[in-house]
Amino acid sequence: MRARKQEGKHRHASSEELIEHITTFSLVGYETSSSVLHFTLWALAKDPACQQTLREEILQFGREPTFDEIWNGEALPYLEAVVKEG
Repeated sequence: MRARKQEGKHRHASSEELIEHITTFSLVGYETSSSVLHFTLWALAKDPACQQTLREEILQFGREPTFDEIWNGEALPYLEAVVKEG
């Protein structure tokens, strides 16, 4: 609304342009996330020792970690390193 009051100062995007931008950002974000996941899985597939280390850490944890435990990275440090490297 504030932008519409300043019509003379800048060109404003139409509603149609805004929808197109939102769609583009959504698709680009999806594509980036899937590419990172793909690369990480590919790198793990190429390195059986890394897979084994990650598998052992997860099995030693003994239960399904909570979101907070995964988020802070302290409970599963090797998983945290794999995710950050990806």
